[in-house]
Amino acid sequence: DRIRKAVRGVAKAINGGCPTRPVITATGDYEPALINAAQNLEALTQRITSNPSLRNFSLCLHGAPGTGKSAFVRPLAGQMGIEVIQKRASDLMSMWVGMTERNIAAAFEEASEREAFLILDEADSLLRDRRDAFRSWEITQVNEMLTWMEVHPQPFACTTNLMENLDAASLRRFTFKV
Repeated sequence: DRIRKAVRGVAKAINGGCPTRPVITATGDYEPALINAAQNLEALTQRITSNPSLRNFSLCLHGAPGTGKSAFVRPLAGQMGIEVIQKRASDLMSMWVGMTERNIAAAFEEASEREAFLILDEADSLLRDRRDAFRSWEITQVNEMLTWMEVHPQPFACTTNLMENLDAASLRRFTFKV
């Protein structure tokens, strides 16, 4: 118990005083028949999983909160035989200039090294339209995301409730928009 408490304390210190976030790995009770999407997700899943060499694709999943955007990706990754790394905007954003960009790069690098399916929740916080930016770091944060979206060799998905707020350049980089 003392070792566990010490490890938690060190992890909290490393995270700047924030507690560590739980890792989301379970697929839960995902039921594809209950999904109401503009595309047939079963057909999309079949298309993706029937080609094992297809790895560098991206998904933009958008819709109302709680509609299963992230939940769709976990069983898809399971069928592809790869693990999921899920990051929230709060995991990546920092109050320090340049740290958000560094955290974005670290998330993509981790997914690349582990050959994992990266899910970025609340992508509208990371890919906000640059035309609405007031500060330079708001632009460089989006630029960092765009650069990684172009070169990332593994599948990744962004989820958002605010599709209309995404930068137009990011929308051109998604293989599938659902």
